[in-house]
Amino acid sequence: MAIRQLASLGVAFDLRRALLYGRSPAFSAVFGYLTRHYLGPMTCIEQTDRQVSGFCQVWPRSQRTTWEIGFLAPSIEYRDTSTNTWHQLLTNAIRVAVENQVQRVYARVPEDPEMESVLRKAGFTVVTHEEIFALASPSQPAPRPRGLKPVARGDEWYLRELYRQAMPPLIKQSEGPIPDWYSPSKRVLTRFSRTREMIWIEQGRANAYFSLCSSANGYWLEMVVRPECRGDALPYIKHLLSLADGAPNRPIYCPIPDYAVGLGLMLQTQKFQSYTRQVLFVAHTVARVPVSRPLVMPALDNTIDIGSPVGRASTTVQNSERG
Repeated sequence: MAIRQLASLGVAFDLRRALLYGRSPAFSAVFGYLTRHYLGPMTCIEQTDRQVSGFCQVWPRSQRTTWEIGFLAPSIEYRDTSTNTWHQLLTNAIRVAVENQVQRVYARVPEDPEMESVLRKAGFTVVTHEEIFALASPSQPAPRPRGLKPVARGDEWYLRELYRQAMPPLIKQSEGPIPDWYSPSKRVLTRFSRTREMIWIEQGRANAYFSLCSSANGYWLEMVVRPECRGDALPYIKHLLSLADGAPNRPIYCPIPDYAVGLGLMLQTQKFQSYTRQVLFVAHTVARVPVSRPLVMPALDNTIDIGSPVGRASTTVQNSERG
């Protein structure tokens, strides 16, 4: 009951999930508990004087080693103590992630200085800013351009090379060696949604990747395009849009990160309008550290055991002169 009451005062972090599925946080909490968080979120609560003062829901991504903050309540402007509640909920979410061997926790929030400040204090860092575009009018039919085809199992190498060559270093650092958008485990159809994935391959390399996820409430279009190929991407975008019915009650949403210069203007030529802007944060629970290895002495003869480490060797040379 407390979660249901606080849900109306909360903030949806994951717009994709909120816009496409529209489930209430209370329903998601029960569904996540019944499926052991496989098809629903993990819900963390904050109590004050034995009463629930706030809650946070985290969803596992397809790789299961990354989580995403999906919902947090109450909103930060609801009361004076909401900032402290947010900080406690976010830090507890990171702690639970560490206990579950989760490597990264993502959060997408509206561009709001107060929200961003709380996330930074809780251990999150900014990855990028992005703008969400929306299209409500029907799209015109468009033929499939040359080189565009559905993603197949044998395209993993092309996707990996596209990610390695097209993504900025900060994005690759935040997502790790295997990003969520081309993880094979992502390609699972459920009764609630359907995803079409297309890849643009020409002259032995992948120029772009497109993903169109559909539900009863709308569509979510994502794309990764090489910078040098963005000027030629319009026919490919038009074809992806033609795969959606474009009904007014099923709009098409498309996030464009700020580093993908030019794609937003291209969408606006297709009657897309700006819906909102948000900031992508990530909290890393693991870090690379240098490891010292023991120095092994080379063999002098067959009687020496060369498999035993002898520590670090240092040599000091002293020159002496006889008077």
